[in-house]
Amino acid sequence: SAGPHRLVQEGAKLVHHVDDILEEFSLAHYGPDRPESTAAVDQNTLNNEERSIFEQLDVYPMTIDEIIHKTRLSANTVNELLLHLELKGIIEALPGKQYKKWN
Repeated sequence: SAGPHRLVQEGAKLVHHVDDILEEFSLAHYGPDRPESTAAVDQNTLNNEERSIFEQLDVYPMTIDEIIHKTRLSANTVNELLLHLELKGIIEALPGKQYKKWN
């Protein structure tokens, strides 16, 4: 535990969600507000690949492997697109590389 204690002493911050990172860099006000529900998401603002991932997701978590299998996109592409969708505030990353739409 000496390593983590030292990091905390040096000013490290615990990160649970992407909002923690945005807050640390004072970027929280740049991101869009989360929609009241995913039904409010304008899918016209998503590119084709983002839309294909978004359409596969539900409010129940799905692993990244399942997303890759269903969309037939490469792992690198899926990782990148999931980050974009998370930064747009329309999906949520969960522990274990699982993702879901915001309720």
